[in-house]
Parts: sequence; structure tokens; C-alpha cells
Amino acid sequence: EMSREIIRTSNAGLRLASLEESGLKTNKNEEIIPFDKIVQDFVDGKKKQRLSTWWLDLIETTVDEFLERLEGDLNGKKYVPHAVPYDYLDRPPKSLQVIRDNLEIIESLLSPSIDSHVIGTVRDSWRKFVQGLRKLIYGHINHYERVARLVMDTKRNKSFRSNENWNEKWKALEEDLDYIQQMKRLELDFRAEFGALPGVSFAEEKEEKKREEGGPSNIVPITGLILSKLHRIQNELDTVVKHWSRTERPNTNH
Repeated sequence: EMSREIIRTSNAGLRLASLEESGLKTNKNEEIIPFDKIVQDFVDGKKKQRLSTWWLDLIETTVDEFLERLEGDLNGKKYVPHAVPYDYLDRPPKSLQVIRDNLEIIESLLSPSIDSHVIGTVRDSWRKFVQGLRKLIYGHINHYERVARLVMDTKRNKSFRSNENWNEKWKALEEDLDYIQQMKRLELDFRAEFGALPGVSFAEEKEEKKREEGGPSNIVPITGLILSKLHRIQNELDTVVKHWSRTERPNTNH
């Protein structure tokens, strides 16, 4: 009974977080989701799927928005969104120079050590953007993790009845929780550039040794996903430049 009350109490925050993610409005008179539905939502993996879809979509849209609003010491350059045609291998961009400028800006954000016009406030803006987006997403992940562990408690103290067909589902939920812990540990790789992850503390030497012993991982933390969005833009821009530079008329003016 105690675990049921804890889950019911935690559900208020869970539901508000879910509504906040989907952009819906709520009111105080709405009914609380039944306890059994909460457990099933987690054990079936539906909550994790909704959460991961939300953070992936959020990264896609907010990185694009950041680039569109980018201002600062760009040596007169400005990032131009949607400059790459959908069928860019068959149709040239309106301006290849715009593509080159966009590529230079993206490369500067990814590699601040190179000779670049993107300096000072621009670099600070990018760092603060990544830190803020990461903090927002991990806030929701931490909430999911807390409630998921309470859900796991219902299995241990048998306050929720489940049949043998649920054994694999319980195991999958445990694996989801382990995945989240590994995501957070991998954030250590980005602490030099973007700082430590707020609210998470690990013995760094121990965790790094554990990662080295475990070999390469296919798990990508949130900071890695944010940077991978820039890498995808970089690869696309680089492909356009290389592809259409071959057909560009040489400058014969001396």
C-alpha cells in the first residue's frame, strides 16, 4: 500500500511533465491516472519511447532555431537556414558561397581551436545553449528514472500483480534504467567543454576506467546527440560544396 501511495503522489509531477512536453494545458480538476496504468505505461516501455521521441525532436528543432538566431563576430557572415535544396545532388543551391559560409560557421562551432571567425560571444552562446538544453532534457530523464524505480519497487514488494508474461518487460525496464545511467556516465567525456552535468556525481576515475574496460559503447548521451545534429549539418554542407564546386565556373578575373 505504501508503494501505491508513493506512485500516486509521484504521478502528479509525472503527468505535469508529460503535459508540459506535449504542450497541452491542464487544470486542477483533472483526474489522476490510475496506479495500474502508470505501472503498465512504464513496463510496456511506452513512457520511455515518448520521452526519447520528445528529446530527439527537441534537439532537432532547437539546434535549428539556435543557428537561425546566431549573431556575433562572424566577419559579416550569417547562417542562412534552408540553403540546401532537398534534392541537393540533382539541383544546385541558389548560392554556393552561402553554403560555404554556413559550413565555416558549423565547423567553427564544432572545432573552436581552428582558425575561425566564430569567437567570443558566439562560442559562449553555443556553450550556454548546449548546457541549457542538456539540463532541460536530463530534468525530464531524472524524473522518469525516479518514478521508474518506484515502479520497480512494486515488483519487489509484490504490491502490483503481474503474470509470467511480464518477466521480459520487467527486464527491459531494468535495462532502460541501466541505459540512462550509462548515458550520464558518458557525459563525463564532454565536461571539459560544457562542464559537469548538474545534479549528477560520479567517481570520475572509477567510471572512466570502467568505460575503458568495457570497450566502445553504442550509447550516445544527450550532449553527443546535440553535437551529432551539427555533424549531420556539416556533412550535408560539405557534400554540397564538394559536389557543386566541380561544376562551378573558375574565376578568370585577375
